[in-house]
Amino acid sequence: MIKLAIVDLDGTLAYTIPGMLKSINAVRRSVGCDEIDESRLFGSINNATPGFVKPLIEDTPLKDNLEEAMNRYFKTYNTCCIEGSIPYEGIKEAMQTLRDMGISVVVFSNKDNDRVNKITDTHFPGIFNESIGTGIYPGKPDPTGPLAIARKYGAQAYETVFIGDSEMDVITAKNSGMIRLNVTWGYRDRETLLQAGAQYLADKPEDIIRIVNEINNTQHKGDI
Repeated sequence: MIKLAIVDLDGTLAYTIPGMLKSINAVRRSVGCDEIDESRLFGSINNATPGFVKPLIEDTPLKDNLEEAMNRYFKTYNTCCIEGSIPYEGIKEAMQTLRDMGISVVVFSNKDNDRVNKITDTHFPGIFNESIGTGIYPGKPDPTGPLAIARKYGAQAYETVFIGDSEMDVITAKNSGMIRLNVTWGYRDRETLLQAGAQYLADKPEDIIRIVNEINNTQHKGDI
C-alpha cells in the first residue's frame, strides 16, 4: 500500500513561470542584455537554482560570475516568487484526497527551500505534511532526500510514489527505487516522460488518485 507521496512543485502543483521569468530578466537587464521569453526557461527548469540560472546568463557579462548572477536573481525572486503563480486546476483537491486516504504528502523541489515554503504556504495552506527545497538535502536527482523523507514517514521505497512533471523527477524516482508517477500538464511533454522511463502518466489531477488506487490494488494482490 502507498504510504507516502513525494511531490514536485514547479509544473506539477503550480504554474510558476512568471516569477522566474521576471527575475531572470531583471538580471539580464541589469547588465544591459535583452530579455528572454518563457520558452528559453524550459531547458533550465527542474535544476537547482545554479543550474537554472547558469544557462540563462551564458550570453551576458555575468557568464563567469554565477554567484553574482544568483544574488541578483534572488534579489528580485525573493519578492515576486508568488507573482503570477497559480495552482493547476484540481490539484489541491487531489493532494487533499491523498491525505484523506492516510498517505503522507511531502513537497520536494529543486527550488530553494524558503521560496518552496512561501509558495506552498500561499497556495496550499495546511495540505502538505511538509515542503522541502534545496539546502536541506542534495538536489534531485540525488536519492538522499527522497530516501530520508521515506524513512521519516515510515515508508519503504516501494510504498512511495514520486510525482513530478519532468525527466528529472523520473530519474530521481528511479535512483530512489520509488514508483514513478508523472503528470502531463507541466513543463515537459508526454514523449519526454515516456522516454525517461515514466511508469504511470496522469493527464489530470484526479488521475493521480485513480493511479494510486490501482497501485494499491495491485500491491494488495502481491503482484509488485
